[in-house]
Amino acid sequence: MTLFFTRFLRIRISKTRVFHQGLFWVKVDQKLEKLGLEEDVQQALEAQISKKVPMPGDDWALWGVTCIPQIDC
Repeated sequence: MTLFFTRFLRIRISKTRVFHQGLFWVKVDQKLEKLGLEEDVQQALEAQISKKVPMPGDDWALWGVTCIPQIDC
């Protein structure tokens, strides 16, 4: 079990940052959809938010598959 945690701690922080930014943007999209704003207003808000939290690439959700060491059972 110690080997798993040691390998996990060696994961580059930039990989986890992209993953968490992706989770953030999923939540932002859900909240903006709920508000029912017009498309141009929604895009303006997304542009303002992306200045603080950049949008990740399309493969951000693959982090759990590609970066977390798998435990062989």
